[in-house]
Amino acid sequence: MKDGRVSLMARLESGDRAFGGYHRITIKDGFLITERTQGKAACCPEFIERKTYRWSGTAFAQVGAAQRRPFK
Repeated sequence: MKDGRVSLMARLESGDRAFGGYHRITIKDGFLITERTQGKAACCPEFIERKTYRWSGTAFAQVGAAQRRPFK
């Protein structure tokens, strides 16, 4: 909120759908958690990559390393 109004904090670049897209975006305990499908093409995702971010006051900063798990 800025001056009592909703304001844009950041944009999430999703890229071309052929090279993965967001599987899930959540906010938990003040952290932004993104999960993207990754693989050779949209037809055949191989894994989900999870990244966690926190708001620094001016931008989102990644916390820790990205985590990967197989796509089921």
